[in-house]
Amino acid sequence: MEVDDENKGNDNVDESLYSRQLYVIDHESMKKMQQSTVLIAGMNGLGVEIAKNTILAGVKSVTIFDPTVVQINDLASNFYATPQAVGKQTRAQSSIEQLKSLNPYVNVECITNNASLQQLIESKSYDVIVLVNYPLKEVVNYNKLAHALNLRFISCDCCGVFGQIFVDFGQEFECTDLTGEPPMQGMVVSVTKEKEGVVTVHEDTRHGMVDGDFVEFKEIEGMTQLNELKPRPIKVLSAFTFSIGDTTAFDDYTGQGLFFQVKQGAKLSFLPLSELLGMSQKDLMNAKQPKIIQTDFAKNAYEQHLFYLALQEYRESNNGKYPLPTNKGEENEKVYAFFTKLCAQNELECKEEATKAKYSELARASSAVISPMCAFLGGIVGQEVLKACSHKFTPLQQLLYFDAFECLPVGVADSEQFAAQNCRYDDNLAVFGKDIQEQVLKAKLFLVGAGAIGCEMLKNWALMGVACDARKQGSIVVTDMDRIERSNLNRQFLFRETDIGSAKSTAAAKAARAMNADIHIVSHENRVGAESEHIYNFDFWSALNAVCTALDNVQARLYVDAQCVYYNKPLLESGTLGTKGNTQIVVPKMTESYGSTRDPEERGVPICTLKNFPNKIEHTIQWARDDFEGEFAQTIIDINKYIERGDAFLKEIANKTEEVSTLQKIRAGLQTYDMDADGQRPLNFQQCVQWARNKFEHDFTHRIKQLLYNFPHDAVTTEGAKFWSPPKRAPNVIEFDAKDALHLAYITAAANLRAFVYGLKGSAEAEEITALLQKCTVKQFEVDPNKKIAANDKEKEEEKESMEMDDDEIEKLRESLKGENRKQFIGMTLSAIEFEKDDDSNFHMDFITCSANLRARNYRIEEKSKHDIKKIAGKIIPAIATTTALVTGLISLEFYKLVQSEKKKIEDYRSCYVNLALPLLTMSEPVAAGTTSVNKKGDEQWQYTLWDVIEPFNKSNGREKTVQDLLSYFEHEWASDLEIITYGNAIVYAFYMADNVLEARRSMKLLDLVQQVCGKVDDNARVLCFEVSATKQDSGEDLMLPTVSVYI
Repeated sequence: MEVDDENKGNDNVDESLYSRQLYVIDHESMKKMQQSTVLIAGMNGLGVEIAKNTILAGVKSVTIFDPTVVQINDLASNFYATPQAVGKQTRAQSSIEQLKSLNPYVNVECITNNASLQQLIESKSYDVIVLVNYPLKEVVNYNKLAHALNLRFISCDCCGVFGQIFVDFGQEFECTDLTGEPPMQGMVVSVTKEKEGVVTVHEDTRHGMVDGDFVEFKEIEGMTQLNELKPRPIKVLSAFTFSIGDTTAFDDYTGQGLFFQVKQGAKLSFLPLSELLGMSQKDLMNAKQPKIIQTDFAKNAYEQHLFYLALQEYRESNNGKYPLPTNKGEENEKVYAFFTKLCAQNELECKEEATKAKYSELARASSAVISPMCAFLGGIVGQEVLKACSHKFTPLQQLLYFDAFECLPVGVADSEQFAAQNCRYDDNLAVFGKDIQEQVLKAKLFLVGAGAIGCEMLKNWALMGVACDARKQGSIVVTDMDRIERSNLNRQFLFRETDIGSAKSTAAAKAARAMNADIHIVSHENRVGAESEHIYNFDFWSALNAVCTALDNVQARLYVDAQCVYYNKPLLESGTLGTKGNTQIVVPKMTESYGSTRDPEERGVPICTLKNFPNKIEHTIQWARDDFEGEFAQTIIDINKYIERGDAFLKEIANKTEEVSTLQKIRAGLQTYDMDADGQRPLNFQQCVQWARNKFEHDFTHRIKQLLYNFPHDAVTTEGAKFWSPPKRAPNVIEFDAKDALHLAYITAAANLRAFVYGLKGSAEAEEITALLQKCTVKQFEVDPNKKIAANDKEKEEEKESMEMDDDEIEKLRESLKGENRKQFIGMTLSAIEFEKDDDSNFHMDFITCSANLRARNYRIEEKSKHDIKKIAGKIIPAIATTTALVTGLISLEFYKLVQSEKKKIEDYRSCYVNLALPLLTMSEPVAAGTTSVNKKGDEQWQYTLWDVIEPFNKSNGREKTVQDLLSYFEHEWASDLEIITYGNAIVYAFYMADNVLEARRSMKLLDLVQQVCGKVDDNARVLCFEVSATKQDSGEDLMLPTVSVYI
């Protein structure tokens, strides 16, 4: 897509491109970013990663500066450097064209003249300065300059598996939103009159605030003074109460009302690096406001700080270079000597042997720049750049250190393992050595998903050399069913405008090959599930070294996790939600699986709340979404089925109530439009508008009038309490007004959707719609004194039972439908509408937005923008490139541990939770797999985990084994009787079956029995998996046993 220069950096926000990011960074913050200029000096792998994340996010301009000529080892981390650029182009020149292609709205420039970095900073042409891999002394000097000019400054360094970040946004930096969390709001049920007035919120939802948050009130009855107060701070008393100060002078609270959290910004002050370097441990690690962010509580952040200073001291003494990876230890010793000197000066005690081993190894690997570390650090730094531009989220204050020491190889005596081979993997070799790199080259991995995480993962693997061996022994299989949409381009960085409509897996594989031509990658478009087990079968899973999920739903993750447990394969799991991310490493025989712990299921909204008593915008959106599905999808599908199959379709309907509703809708949908006779089949667009106008009247006027007839504003319950009390909100009737933009937009959307269903030509012209509305006749409201409206879900169920028609009435409906002469419609197919949230021309989101906001207006609920409603209606997961890059970097580091799994313990692995908005990073050891103990024959105890199965027979002869063989195995080995054997959902053998059945089945081969009961077993199946119920022969005690696997 081409973008004119005058449209670059303007105030307009392209929602179709930035839609997922705008749910993380709001429109106002996005506009600030679009006016911001960024300079990135240093274009090694980390610099390119930062530039990529910044450009994708949509700042005004990014200027890159690095006169260093590309070397062969740059190809291990700079994904835009090519072999052809080695020795010929600078790092900046080799990256510029690819960076420009990431986002047409961002001006990307490369400094090619002889300007110095000092001149660039002094020009004040850039709002944010980022320095990558600069020596500490230079960083200090450039930071002093930037601080004096009040420019926002970030520096960072990637040294093998050690990284450092420094942030300075000046003496006074205004942050408009510290957390990015949506402001809380809720219903008030009481307010006390006292010196510290206590507000109690409805038990339906916790208030979710902390001490010092500010609130304001609306619609409070009785104590109306609260409605006029400016936002005031609170003190939290419990999950449902908080105090707001003196309320003794106010009137008594009598009911109703809402509270709203009011987000407060903050002015933050930053110190230049020179001052931080002079601080003591006590000042830097101050509990109230530490200057060093803790990334792993198993490590000493101040110790990491001193190691960084020691490494920089060595670098200064060695002409700006880090220790060679092949040094015999003397260079590492120098770094460690600097480190111990700094420890002594700062009174830091360190355990000699363990500390020396760790920091000597970190020093040995420090000259390298590797892709996983660049992805991790680049995600953090990229987000800090966006904070500097948007003033949204809490900046990093001010230092961060990270090391992945646990990734490094153990016990490598030969330093030549780390020697360069004049190849693209030289930096990987410098860190991990030749043997590990060879295993990486031969790895066989399965990547499930090629979206944002999948793209970043493939980039990392291409640079690491995964599946890139010359003999093609390694392989990557990537599968994804989805096609590329425009909204993907903002974070799925392997895709371009020309890829829209292409399969994600195919385009991602092609892009990965462009980064490393040696990669052996195969793309599929299959859903991974039961339906594809003939493709992803025993042989496929057995050949894998590991599986990586890049999925956006829990059910798919659980399936892949179960397969990994079944086949004993490691799982690399990660996910993101806006600025939040998590990683989990699942190691066979060692850790719990992804499915071992699950979040509680989300509570559903009661039907009565949706139908009659909404109190949140989420309720009105769900109501609108359900209405859309009913009117334009399900009803139309039913009509088509009836046209095609007639009475045969009606006989399949589950119950009488459902049948009556379906019959009525089919009849109305097929009858020519007649308002008096309930016919709703339009013959022209005028009748579509007529239908939409009457639907408006029915949904937002008539049904509200009926509700208020049943439950007037002053209604009381049988206990004498107000009926319309929290969480219920008494509604108001809406009178249609064609001059109201929301009313007209609803009619336009509804009429055009109706026209689409019936194959008629619609119109979006306001003048034409208004003219057609003037010709419409509207049904007058008639109250139904006999209509019952359920006040809760229990009453709703009772109402359903009482509403069931008898068979005679249903038969009358059937006969009336036959009167429509179904044969005249045969061959006609109405167009059922499948909801598509990202097409702004199809009226789908227009209808849901208008419908949700009109219903919100009925109930005095705050209306929302189309953008906000789309997130909820479309169940959109907020996403941003920075978090995605970060989690894939961490997962890639865990992969290096899996390659060395025989030498790694559970404490060497790390799972992570991150929230870049705060910023918060917490590393933790994975949870060990739980064990179960059972006694075998002779009371021999056996402990097993979820990773274990019972294999009663040799793998070579299981096909011939009978049920009796299995019974005998448990009798002899476990001194137990098998009482029930199940395969899948079928019971194939059970003690309560007839004696003749049991006798016949005991003699059957297990495979034959399964096929007799369950049908033919797939030819590709290699194992039969049984669940068994067994009891001890001596005590009758039930045994808790794992799956029994029989190889066939």
